[in-house]
Amino acid sequence: MTANAHKLRRKLPALAGGGFLLLFTVVVVWLVKDFIDSAGKPEPPRVQQISLVKPPPPKEPPKPPEPEKVEKVKDEVKLDQPEPEPQDAPPPGGVPDGPPGGMATDLARGSGFGAGSREAWYGKLISRHFEDVLRRDKRLHGKTYTVTLLIWFDAGGEIKQVQLVSGSGKEETDATLRQAILGMPALREVLPPDLPQPIRISIASRE
Repeated sequence: MTANAHKLRRKLPALAGGGFLLLFTVVVVWLVKDFIDSAGKPEPPRVQQISLVKPPPPKEPPKPPEPEKVEKVKDEVKLDQPEPEPQDAPPPGGVPDGPPGGMATDLARGSGFGAGSREAWYGKLISRHFEDVLRRDKRLHGKTYTVTLLIWFDAGGEIKQVQLVSGSGKEETDATLRQAILGMPALREVLPPDLPQPIRISIASRE
């Protein structure tokens, strides 16, 4: 065997080891490069679908029960103009019934009021005055009564005297009513001096 062949044989293991190392290095480099390339590419963004579920509409609160309708009774003033009658005819003591919960006043026959327009105007003035004042008097609230009275007015339109002709049958109610009438404010219009007095007036109050 020649010297060159002997040297080549001695170097063959080294060459084989070097070749293997080179191949291994190439493989490692290729794997590292592939890993880096794979890791460097960002993943495409994922589209997330979000479904919005509408909450159910709020429940309507229960309607409060409707309050019971209480029919308010309107107070009425009823004035019946009397027909002329003889002087000696006895005046009736009746009064038209007021509506439930209301009050009615009436200038009774023989009160000095005729059927003329002036007398009718003053008659309504007195009736409304009595109803307004007595309806606001708390002492008479809830009381039922029917009375007939004789009333005297002074020159300024204030009541100066009250006489009970027909009472309610209850002394306490009659006394309270008399005090309330005597304490009334004066009429907004004074009565004419030629108007006959006393004035007979009937009052009825109903619950």
